[in-house]
Amino acid sequence: MSAIVSHRRSSSNNQTPLARPGKWAQPRPDGDSLAKWAEYYAEAGLALAALRPGEKLPYRQDWHSGPIATVDAARKHWKATPTDNFGMVLGPSGVATFDVDHVDHARRAFDAAGLDLHGLLGDPKGVAIEGRPERQKRIYQLPCGLELTTKALEWSSPPGSENPSKGL
Repeated sequence: MSAIVSHRRSSSNNQTPLARPGKWAQPRPDGDSLAKWAEYYAEAGLALAALRPGEKLPYRQDWHSGPIATVDAARKHWKATPTDNFGMVLGPSGVATFDVDHVDHARRAFDAAGLDLHGLLGDPKGVAIEGRPERQKRIYQLPCGLELTTKALEWSSPPGSENPSKGL
């Protein structure tokens, strides 16, 4: 199963989103040109899917089976549609994510199960994706040939909670 991690223009994004040994040695692009960032990610071996501005889902029907996976393909796509955003197609990129929608709720659920959420979110092998403060995401490189499926944990908040959760 493939999933999308989206990239949007942000002046506060100072992190290299994935540390693939040897692939991130090239200088990062200057500025916020999505075309240059798409080429950068494709050069690093990441498969991309085009997103319309402000959207989170790919608009091409073949995004999961035909991602934009080369520098030439990225250059061609963003030359023709320079306002498109993009997302990383996880499976073909060889990565997985650990995505927490609400940290406080997730911490309660993990504590109840005897699991260390703080340890998982602080794992230096995962690269942090920064967004809203109540959310956390880590991206991990998968061992070659390993494919994972999406697993969602849903946990109900206690009755009367100010912030009922729909998912973690």
